[in-house]
Amino acid sequence: MAENTSTWRARLARIPPSVFAGAAVIAAAAIAYGWLTSRQSIRVLFDSAAYLEPASQSWSWSQLFYPKPPVIPLVYRWVGTDPIDIVWFQEWFGFVAWAVLGVVLVSALRSRRARIAATLVTLAFAFAPLRLGYADALLSESINDSLMALSLAAAIALLVVPERIADERRRRWARVALQVVLVAVLAAWMFTRDTNAVVALCGVAIANVYGGRPRRAHIGRLVASGVVAAVAIFVMWSTSVIPPPTRLSVHDGWQRDLTARGTFSTLNSIVDRVFPDPEARAFFADHGLVAVEDLARIQDRNEIIKDPRYAESQRWIAEHGRGVYIRWLATHPLERLEDQVTYFWSLLGVHAEQTYSMPTRMWVGRRSLLRRVLPVTTSKPVILVLLVVFPVVVWRMRRDSLARFALGCVLAGWIGSIAAFYADTSEPTRHCYGSGQQVIFGLFLVVLVWFDARSRAAPR
Repeated sequence: MAENTSTWRARLARIPPSVFAGAAVIAAAAIAYGWLTSRQSIRVLFDSAAYLEPASQSWSWSQLFYPKPPVIPLVYRWVGTDPIDIVWFQEWFGFVAWAVLGVVLVSALRSRRARIAATLVTLAFAFAPLRLGYADALLSESINDSLMALSLAAAIALLVVPERIADERRRRWARVALQVVLVAVLAAWMFTRDTNAVVALCGVAIANVYGGRPRRAHIGRLVASGVVAAVAIFVMWSTSVIPPPTRLSVHDGWQRDLTARGTFSTLNSIVDRVFPDPEARAFFADHGLVAVEDLARIQDRNEIIKDPRYAESQRWIAEHGRGVYIRWLATHPLERLEDQVTYFWSLLGVHAEQTYSMPTRMWVGRRSLLRRVLPVTTSKPVILVLLVVFPVVVWRMRRDSLARFALGCVLAGWIGSIAAFYADTSEPTRHCYGSGQQVIFGLFLVVLVWFDARSRAAPR
């Protein structure tokens, strides 16, 4: 018995103190997280039915083309369609995902001071008010955000873990395992929100540009890139497929031509951006949309969706609307640049309009100190400072793989936000929230990488 006790003591003595410190931080954070989320109420919105109703149906492959991508309904079916069970899962899945990202990020950095800073940054993201609020809303944002965090964690691990393994064979297998994990998480993430496919495609392109000329040793990277690109292309194509009758309340009374997932978003964009502009209406009329002036006078867009009198226009919007809309956007490049300045905070997903989706009884504001400290990752002054220093730090750290990864996060996330912003005019800030959080994470990450390098170079 004494020998067993001494053996366990010896094993515990070999564990670095930082492991115990990290476990203590995670435990304390879990307690605080549970306390804060327990004070919130459940938020059920109009879009919630588009997730709950497919979750109550038997699975069929046609659900790949339903009004919402399939991952959220599948998760709801697995968890159970009781909103209490759903929000409990969303809350703790979010906490675990950000805890995993925090552990990976801390492990990727070398200096003690940088690791402490990374811990604080991760906690700031995990406890951000919008993140906690979305955890109790029956929407895709919370699970989408958690899968993004796991994707970032897998990508960072893929960059740093294999390089720290001395044995060639183990290093190769670690790289393959992490590539499989990354591809699996990215696939689930892309089937959660359609615009994630745009971000993933941009990420694949950036990764292969950074990776240099393909060689035999890069076969794993090329295969992983090919799988991610194939899934992304399928997701984008699926938005144009008209599903069989869905029996969903959201499609009640709709003309079938408009039931493809991306067609309603296109219709919203045409109604909100094209119809108020005489020049834009003329552009669409020249490209084949009939009765443009009549459609522009309709106050309720449900008439356009449901009234069979507009069958020819409905069919044109379904078949040609997206392509002509993209061409119209491209004919005014200066206006698109102006949009990025005017709607900058919406593109980052930090605009105040998202409060509509938050729980009616929310913890924010109950404690003035928490209200000031925790929203740091959506603080406009903080983000502006990070944007100013970002290009300088990226240039100085351009040879560091994590700094290049941070640049990729910012570029791909911003393109994803642009795609989300123009894809649907309904609640654009909410639609940009996920990709905007990726941009903000990249801004923080590159500063952490720079701080890590400075700390290691400083004299002891």
